[in-house]
Amino acid sequence: MRALSSVFLGGAILFTGLLATSTEARAADPSCRVSESAALIPPSADAAVAIDVARLTKSEPWRQDGSRLEDDPEFKENLRALKRCGVDLGAIDDVWVGAGDAAGSENAVAIIHAPGVGSESAMRCVAAIDAVAAKPIKLQRSGCANTLEIKDGDQLVGLDNDHLAIVSKPWVKTVIRRARAGERAVGPAAAVKQLSSRSQLRFAAELDSGLKQQLGPLGEQVQSLAGSLLVGRTFHGELIATTRTQSEAAALESTLSGYLGLARGFASAAGVPAELFDKVSVSSKGARVIVRFEARYSDLKRAAATIEK
Repeated sequence: MRALSSVFLGGAILFTGLLATSTEARAADPSCRVSESAALIPPSADAAVAIDVARLTKSEPWRQDGSRLEDDPEFKENLRALKRCGVDLGAIDDVWVGAGDAAGSENAVAIIHAPGVGSESAMRCVAAIDAVAAKPIKLQRSGCANTLEIKDGDQLVGLDNDHLAIVSKPWVKTVIRRARAGERAVGPAAAVKQLSSRSQLRFAAELDSGLKQQLGPLGEQVQSLAGSLLVGRTFHGELIATTRTQSEAAALESTLSGYLGLARGFASAAGVPAELFDKVSVSSKGARVIVRFEARYSDLKRAAATIEK
């Protein structure tokens, strides 16, 4: 999706920005009343994702293998630039991303929560990047927020000192209004909040016709998906598929159980550790089908190494 890629481009801009001195008059500090990042995702969003970056970087897998990310020169430079902007990955409490259609176009928003990330200095850090910021580079006041236009009309929005949003243009006013009013989370964002807060990764999505087609025959029964992943020495995951009726859920449970049996057989033939399937379960409750799994990180690494051979 163009809008979603623009939002992640905006995120890259934040990562690669350099602190700059500007002769432009200082804007007022952002003063929106942000109740929570999840509440900023517009009601028209059909998908939401929450990532607890700080806790993810403190996990066992990150301690073991996170340094490999720095083998990528671009990623390494992004980390350095982010630190020059006064923000470290370990300080980012969470990142919320929402996506959906509005005004006939695909839109997205990413909200970063970290100390000082929504301040004027952080936004001017981004404003210094001539290659990616719109011209003329101008920080503007929009109600309680500060805004800065970037490529494709998308905007950086400083909502308060600790919240910075990267927003598709049609959603900017909605995000600011929700921040000013102290709204509560709705739609997929509210569904994500109901998942285990212990998990570093959580998501929820309403399935449109395109996503249903990608799921093939399973998509005909599934109305929405939600899931969470706790990353550590042992991974704990949960995937919840909601159907229209209890009978559809029972049928989907049977289908997925069959697929699980096939996967066990294929994995064994390929030399993938059988332990990966020891704690995978499929069950149904009402109109929901729940897939849970538990796997040691060491077993996941062995499986990945086997597949790569």
